[in-house]
Order: sequence, then C-alpha cells, then structure tokens
Amino acid sequence: MRTFGIRLNAGIEKYLSLIVPVSLILGFLFSARLNGLTAWAPYLFAYLTFVMATGCSWGQIKQAFRMPTACAVDDRA
Repeated sequence: MRTFGIRLNAGIEKYLSLIVPVSLILGFLFSARLNGLTAWAPYLFAYLTFVMATGCSWGQIKQAFRMPTACAVDDRA
C-alpha cells in the first residue's frame, strides 16, 4: 500500500501544473452542484490534518480504536 501511495504522489506531482487549473475550472463550472458539499469541508480538513500529523493510515487508526484501554481492567485485586 505504501508503494502505491508513493507512486500516486509522484504522478500527482508530475501533472500538478495541469491538475490545479483544471480543478479550478471544474469548480467554477459545477459550483451550483458542489455548493451543498461545503458543510463537509471542515471535517475533511480535520481528517487530513490528523492523518498527516500522525503519519498513520486509515487501517492503523481503526486498529488503534479496536484495542482495549489499559485502565479498563484492574487485575491487582
């Protein structure tokens, strides 16, 4: 999965000068349809910021939430 991400990043970097103007033009053309999705922007930004700051994949985050907490059981009784 990591190699796929590296290849995808290399491809995006290669065509970035084309991707940005096309994305802007499509955003202007379809702004009426995309306007309903603006409520998602803060959540997507928070998710991207969290993932980039931790350096974790989505699978690793799910695995961390499945782990039991250390405080849940006290065996010293």
